[in-house]
Amino acid sequence: MLEIRFKNNATENDKTAFGIAVHCAGVKMTISMLEDQIAALDKKIENKNGTYTEDEVSGFESKRAVLESDRDDMLAKEADLLPVYESVRDSMIEAGSIPENVDNVLRCIAAAENSKLEKYALPNLGTVEIYNYLTTCHDLKSTSENGKATMSKAVKNAYIAAEDAVQRALRESLSLEESDYTEKLTIRFNKTDMRLIHETFITGFSNKYSVAKDDNGNEISREFKGVNVAKSIAVKTTKDGDTKYNFTKFNTVIARLVIGKLAK
Repeated sequence: MLEIRFKNNATENDKTAFGIAVHCAGVKMTISMLEDQIAALDKKIENKNGTYTEDEVSGFESKRAVLESDRDDMLAKEADLLPVYESVRDSMIEAGSIPENVDNVLRCIAAAENSKLEKYALPNLGTVEIYNYLTTCHDLKSTSENGKATMSKAVKNAYIAAEDAVQRALRESLSLEESDYTEKLTIRFNKTDMRLIHETFITGFSNKYSVAKDDNGNEISREFKGVNVAKSIAVKTTKDGDTKYNFTKFNTVIARLVIGKLAK
């Protein structure tokens, strides 16, 4: 388990119990990961568009069976660990910590042992507010002739506001009160952490085209219309016109940074 700052007078039993709670948090995330993998295979097995051959579908079904077996093993392990997990969690909540914050910290510590679990550690940290400020910071229109970002007043203010929004999200999602297991905990990012958040916000880009087709649906011409910029917070507009935000990549970056803070 990740070395953390236990309370000075924490007993060995307390430390052992906390370690079991962390292990249980890891098992819970592993179950979520396996269920996501099973769901992805279900779509392939359905083969709605006839993309895969019968042999490929058969292979997917075999993989699904293995994943289901792994999930059942994890569910049995979770049941064994749950009493201690709930005891530790309840004790930390009774000491004044917010339940979601306890869950977030336990998951981050557990994810230190398996980077594949980082995406499940902080599922609810990202906000639309953070997205809007980071988007303003990294608007391609704010670029000088040599490719350098133009720091207009609006962009400078957005950098300040983005940091404030991120720090606030950390306080609201990860702060703990003193308990039998840990000292009072507050996570705060430094300038290097914020730089990493900015550096990883733009994840890539793709070309954007306007395509003209004839009455039979065949392409007649294709006109380049610039680029679509991919961000660590993805935005999608539904058929109903609603805007949906996917914070998975962004939250994974935050979790990775938080894990480093918890190790100190």
